[in-house]
Amino acid sequence: MYKYSDIPDLQKLALAAVTAEVKRYGVSVFVESDPDGCGPDIYIDPQDTAGLAIFREFAQKMADHFKTLIP
Repeated sequence: MYKYSDIPDLQKLALAAVTAEVKRYGVSVFVESDPDGCGPDIYIDPQDTAGLAIFREFAQKMADHFKTLIP
């Protein structure tokens, strides 16, 4: 399923999204798109504390999921 993905790096990125303070740039989310060729599908403004909390909850769930993929 994740044959070409570096799961340990995905774990680190997902955990960083939960623990790191996001104050200056907000969060850009790209869904099935190339960040070099188009803008983000979703942008969460750094002042949107509720949106950031929702994103962090999602990132934590993804980090927990990625942990299950490595024995």
